[in-house]
Amino acid sequence: MKSLILSFITLFIFSISFAQVGIGNTNPDASSLLDISNAAGDKGILIPRVDIADLSTAAPVTTPLESLLVYNTNATTGTGFYYWDSTKWTRVAPIRIDDLEDGKSDVDGTQDGSSVYLGINAGDTDDSSDNKNTGIGYQTLQNVVGTDATSIGQNNTAIGYRALRANTDGNNNVAIGQTALVANTTGKSNVAVGQNALNDNIGGESNVAIGISSQGKNISGINNVALGSQSLRHNATGDNNTALGDYALRGSLAVGGAGNVGSSSFNVAVGNNALQANESGDNNVAVGSDALKEIVSTTNNTAIGYQAGSANTGTANVFVGYQAGKNELGGSNTLYIANSSTATPLIHGDFSTNQLTINGTTDVTNGLTVTTGGLTVAAGGADITGKITANNGLDVIATGITVTAGGLDVTAGNGITTTNITVGATGTQITNIIKATVTLDLPSISGNSAFNQDFTVTGATTGSSVIISPQNNFTNRLAIAVARVRNADTVQVRFVNIGGAAVDLASMDWYITVIK
Repeated sequence: MKSLILSFITLFIFSISFAQVGIGNTNPDASSLLDISNAAGDKGILIPRVDIADLSTAAPVTTPLESLLVYNTNATTGTGFYYWDSTKWTRVAPIRIDDLEDGKSDVDGTQDGSSVYLGINAGDTDDSSDNKNTGIGYQTLQNVVGTDATSIGQNNTAIGYRALRANTDGNNNVAIGQTALVANTTGKSNVAVGQNALNDNIGGESNVAIGISSQGKNISGINNVALGSQSLRHNATGDNNTALGDYALRGSLAVGGAGNVGSSSFNVAVGNNALQANESGDNNVAVGSDALKEIVSTTNNTAIGYQAGSANTGTANVFVGYQAGKNELGGSNTLYIANSSTATPLIHGDFSTNQLTINGTTDVTNGLTVTTGGLTVAAGGADITGKITANNGLDVIATGITVTAGGLDVTAGNGITTTNITVGATGTQITNIIKATVTLDLPSISGNSAFNQDFTVTGATTGSSVIISPQNNFTNRLAIAVARVRNADTVQVRFVNIGGAAVDLASMDWYITVIK
């Protein structure tokens, strides 16, 4: 045994003289101090195993030298190979985002929903708790406001240069693009996609902005949707607006270039430059490029079509068609239906006086109903191939009315002046009459009793009058007391037997008329 130990020491000293040591290898590589080989290829080096409870302290190793390598068996701090970097234990591989100089993530090893940040100063003030934020880009979710600048919100996603940089308590926001939602602090549930999208937003909630500078000046507005470059850009406090298209509902810039001037709400703009100048007008609808383009503060306008009402600044107008009402500058309560900018549209209306003007020939093929105000036919007459109904008078001044098909219904009012025909002065117009025949065998009805029977009459509605007649005569002990529409398509008839003996009628037809 002594000779064996002596031989090993001799071999070791001999090996040192050559500066290389080989284990399982008689020819160690010249570049190594220790060259270990395993010809069978089934063994490895077993590194010392330790239990590191705190990666920031040396324990359980006593005064480790920098570069000391161990294998950590503690699952809480993370099992794997670690080396001592003179201040803490550093994992060898795989590297975590939190180990990067410009990355930050979970440091407690719980892997239970902590935030992930990548980029210089990204998530600087995140407390590494389970905030579930994602920030990618320079200073994303950095948080530079507040007394201590320690709160950063939860469930936010920020991708892009300074996206959501100032966020403090805002939750569930998505910001994608340079400075998207950069000023947001408490706003929640916003989606901003594009450079400067919602970049001035502070407390506004539930906004969707897609496009460069879309809703860029919004501060506290809520429930706005803007899709397109600079759409809803200058709206600051308005709510519930919808803008689809470049510059839609963009809003005029205040004198001197000051922004954040818009306060309009409940507007819908679809198309490039639709409602572009609007600042404080509410309840406007513009569909089409340049529709209602010059509206600034007026309300309740509707424009459908390219340049429809584009120069108008009035209130409560309706423009329908290509350039309809384009030159109607300040009018209000106006209806324009046209396919050009003409001052005499095919259909023109004045809502303030309830007057409608048709600038063209009118043909009525399926009936004409006048409920109030009367209908006057001047020289030339009126040829109607369908039906005309006048509820408040029909005046025929010249050649009269020719009814070639359908009928002429006169319900009440002034009558027809040329022939002095008047049908009814009071009551309600009959709108429908239904006749039905139902074959039914009533059950036996006991003496001195009543029985309700339902009859199916398709189209019958409540509030109608009912007439019923039997096919055959029946004993004078039996009477029909009440007939009514009980509910839709069902007529209920009450039969009363006023005699002492039961009555059992044979099956027969029942003729039912329902008048509405």
